[in-house]
Formats: sequence, C-alpha cells, structure tokens
Amino acid sequence: MKESLATIIDQLKIGDKKALDTLFYLYNKRIYHFGLSYFHNKEESEEIVQEVFLKLWFNRKSINRDGAFESYIFTIAKNTILNSLKKKIHHKAYQEYRLHVADITSNSTEDDVIYHDFEKLYEIALQVLPKKRKEIFILSRMEGLSYQQIAEKLGISVKTVETQMQLALKHFRGVLKSNTDLIVSASLFFLAAS
Repeated sequence: MKESLATIIDQLKIGDKKALDTLFYLYNKRIYHFGLSYFHNKEESEEIVQEVFLKLWFNRKSINRDGAFESYIFTIAKNTILNSLKKKIHHKAYQEYRLHVADITSNSTEDDVIYHDFEKLYEIALQVLPKKRKEIFILSRMEGLSYQQIAEKLGISVKTVETQMQLALKHFRGVLKSNTDLIVSASLFFLAAS
C-alpha cells in the first residue's frame, strides 16, 4: 500500500486529477466522520471534506512523498475544522454583540459601519505586508499552522517564521494605533446616537 500511495502522491504532485479522485475515495469518509465528531452536522462535515481536498490540490507540489501522508491530510483536516470553529465563534460573538447593542439602540447601522471599517482596515493592513510575511501570517492566523509546520512548508527556519510574525504583528499594532482617533471618534459618534 505504501508503494502505491507514494505513486498516487507522485501523480498528484504533477497535477493528475485521477490521483486526487483516488485519494478522495481512500480518505473522504474518514475525514467526513472526523468533521462530524466536531460539528455533529452533515452539511458542515461535507464542507470540511471539500475544503480539505481543495487545499490538498492547491498545495500538492509541497507534499512530501516520503512523509506520513495520512498524518499530513488529517493535519489539514484538523486545521480546517479549527478555522471553521474559530469563524463560528467570532460570528456568534458578533451576533450576540449586535443583539446586545440592539437592546440599547434602535438602529445598528453605525455598528455595522464600524465593524466593516475594522474589516477594511485589517484587509488593507494585510495586503501591504511583504509577500513572504503575508504568507506566513495567513498560514499562522488563518490556517492555524504552527510555526514548525510553516517552517517545514516554506523551507525556512522556525526563527525566521517567529521574526516575520513579530514584524507582522508590530505592523498591525501600528496600523491600529495610527487609526485610533478614527476608531474612537466613530465609537463616540455611535454611543452619542444611542
């Protein structure tokens, strides 16, 4: 099985979609049940399976054929699940916040504006990062990879990952600090309107 799996991975790495189909056949049910153990929801578990294989396809060239493939694909699944759960928690917290604010004020339009301004500010700050730093930040904060995993994936040292993350976080703090007046005035306007 190891030889045939290595052959399938070699085929996947060169862009053979039949190899992806074969891996899907081999692993999709197990990943589905893995997702189900977290979500207890058929649709969300199916979405996890689709996302895992999409990530597998887009990252196919970086797969180590000599490594433990099963560990690799289940790490992708675990990170995908954790990211999905984080998004759900953030969304739930935001919805609860909006409900709380709705009790205080009859119009949450200003709240939406402030929330979307923060999102835009974050996106702009992310886009101006140097390419490699941005990639490292996304892998860490959005895909949930550890510094060690990022270092292995990008072929760099863990120290380089740490340094780039420190610089990225310093950049984000600087952006927030330089926009404090805008944020405070928007918040004051919102509170005055309530």
